[in-house]
Amino acid sequence: MVTESMQDVKWFLLMVFLCILSFANAIVILTKPASDEGDPIIDKKFGIIYVDSVFSGYLLGLGEFETDGYNSNNFSNFLWVYFLLATFLTQIIFVNTLIAILGSTYERIIGNNHTYALIERVKIYHDFMHFIKPIEKLQKAKFMYVIKPQVLEDN
Repeated sequence: MVTESMQDVKWFLLMVFLCILSFANAIVILTKPASDEGDPIIDKKFGIIYVDSVFSGYLLGLGEFETDGYNSNNFSNFLWVYFLLATFLTQIIFVNTLIAILGSTYERIIGNNHTYALIERVKIYHDFMHFIKPIEKLQKAKFMYVIKPQVLEDN
């Protein structure tokens, strides 16, 4: 179930990463002219503005609202619009999308529960094949036998 979920979520994770990068780019653009005046827009955690802005965008998506430097900047109105847009996209839209993707994955896996149980049973049989002594005829056989369950019309 975990591997199926990760397969279904990979494109979603790419979109989240691109969204975080786009908001980080906006922070870099707004931080460059304001770096000499007033309080910084974001905290300097790593000392590299690009890494700090990506980290700030990631924390914003998680709910860490560091808005202390927004009011002491020339772009304060634009920063608040950016803040509202970023929180709406990363916290509301993306989290609900993730829930929907994982819900559909869960429904698909539960719907194929019988198939997955048979696959696991065959894997267990394969692990213990060295304990089973096959019939002499089957050891020298040149054919592969395929056995399928018979499907009846009236269940």
